[in-house]
Amino acid sequence: MVQPHLRQSRSGAGPLCESLGELPAQAGKFDFHSMKFSERRTYDMNCNWKTYIDNYLEATMCPAFTGAQSRNQLQRLFGRALSNYVRQWTPIRGAQPGDAAARRYPQSGKELTADYFWVFPNWMLNCYPDNISLNIILPLGPERTRAIF
Repeated sequence: MVQPHLRQSRSGAGPLCESLGELPAQAGKFDFHSMKFSERRTYDMNCNWKTYIDNYLEATMCPAFTGAQSRNQLQRLFGRALSNYVRQWTPIRGAQPGDAAARRYPQSGKELTADYFWVFPNWMLNCYPDNISLNIILPLGPERTRAIF
């Protein structure tokens, strides 16, 4: 996923892979090489960029928890803060008896997860079994933020 020869923009910074720690291995289970570019979206928001990132880290972007009915449902999101990034992940819940609508992922399994990475200070990587998105968060002012997906 991450090429070892890429460098960070800070003067004197080492290879990007070194600062990402375990992230390349953790995201490596997703098949990046077979995926193709789909689209780019840009959203301008009336909020502070740090508020946007805080909401991301609270899992408001995670479809599995939007509208969760109980505390037990929320406990299936796992997280780990590392030196330069945070990883959150949740098992994919497959089809359940009595489901009224088809599920995007009809199967479930121990290794079938959705993984969300926030890399300090302003980018996010969302990984699903069949797609990924990279989000860049740009502060435009004290209460203005641009998200590029």
